[in-house]
Amino acid sequence: MKRLNALSIALTVAGALAVAVSLIVDLSPLITLTGLLLVVAGGVKVATVSLWRAMFDADQPPPSSPPP
Repeated sequence: MKRLNALSIALTVAGALAVAVSLIVDLSPLITLTGLLLVVAGGVKVATVSLWRAMFDADQPPPSSPPP
């Protein structure tokens, strides 16, 4: 689950970076659109992963300590 969360954040950051570079360097509108879609997809994925974590972590009992 940690890797999925990291991937989601990386997807969002990559999209924001693509949008920023595209606007600064005046690249193709297709790159700007691709970056915006990555930001939206990454944002939805971050929200989904956090909901999954909240739902599935609540069902598990707390970890027990090992016997001495």
